[in-house]
Amino acid sequence: MTTTVTTTMTTTTTNEQHMSVIPINSEKYMMFQVGNLRFLNSFQFMSTSLDNLVSLLLKSGRQNFVNTTRHLGNDDLVFAKEVYPYSYMESREKFEETQLPPIEAFRDTLNNEELNPKDYERAQKHGRILE
Repeated sequence: MTTTVTTTMTTTTTNEQHMSVIPINSEKYMMFQVGNLRFLNSFQFMSTSLDNLVSLLLKSGRQNFVNTTRHLGNDDLVFAKEVYPYSYMESREKFEETQLPPIEAFRDTLNNEELNPKDYERAQKHGRILE
């Protein structure tokens, strides 16, 4: 599969799997979509990280999150930044797994850091709530 990176949207279909990309350059993207799964690079649209923006808004009170609390509740887990095993998710089969991967799977390969065990415990607790 070869996808040409341009300043416009590139669409490719392989093995009946639709993929779309909105590139910024050959190394950065604004959005890519594989099938019905869409990944937005939110940092490209904001002045700071999403985590920082949410933290700033939370300082003024959870009452500002009307729809969030209405649909998801007011639990601390709802308002916590969750961890994600980016390096572990290397194949389509990994997305079909139904259990949280081991803590080693959450290793941050970009910064060469292990996941804090407290963050992993929070992810486990969050997983139990979603079951």
